Amino acid sequence: MDISQYQKDRASELKKFRKEYSELKSTYSQLLTQAVYETDPGKQAELVKQILSTNSGLAQHVREFVQSSRGKFDPALISELTADIIRYQKEFDAIQSASDKSSALQNILNKEKIQLNDLHSQFNIWLGLLLGAIVIILVLIFKTSLSQLSQAAESLMSSTSTTGSEDWSDSSLADERLYKISPL
Repeated sequence: MDISQYQKDRASELKKFRKEYSELKSTYSQLLTQAVYETDPGKQAELVKQILSTNSGLAQHVREFVQSSRGKFDPALISELTADIIRYQKEFDAIQSASDKSSALQNILNKEKIQLNDLHSQFNIWLGLLLGAIVIILVLIFKTSLSQLSQAAESLMSSTSTTGSEDWSDSSLADERLYKISPL
C-alpha cells in the first residue's frame, strides 16, 4: 500500500469515526435534555436507562477507536478522546450513584452548557481584541494620512506663496521700468 492510499484510509477512518461520534454525542445531549425536563417519573427512568446505555456506547466507541488507532493519528486527538472517555465514565458513575437522578442529569447538562458558555466567552474576548486592534490600526493609518496631508498642504502653500511673491516682485520691477521709460 502506498503512502497516499494509507493517508486516504486514515482520513476516511477518522471522518467515519467523527460522524458516528458526533451522532452519538447529539443523541446523548438530546436524551439528557429530555430526561431533565420529563415530569413523569416512569418516562424519566426509561430515559435514564437510555442515557446510561448511550453513555456506555459513547465511551466504548471512543475506547475502541483509541485502541485501534495507536500511532495512526495525532497524539493531541488521542489525548482529547481519552479525556472524553474519562468524562463519560464520571458522568455514568454520577448518574448511577445519584439518589436524585433528575438533579444529577441537570448537573451534567449544566456542565455542558457552562463549557459552551466559556468557549463562547473566550471567542467573544478574542473577537473584541481583534476588532480593537483593527480600530487602533485604522486610527493610526487615518492619523498618519492626515499628518501627511497637512504637511503636503503646508508645503504646497509655502511653495505657492514663495512663487507668488517672487512673481509679484518681478512684476512690480517691470512696472517701474515701464513707468520710467514711458514719456507720460
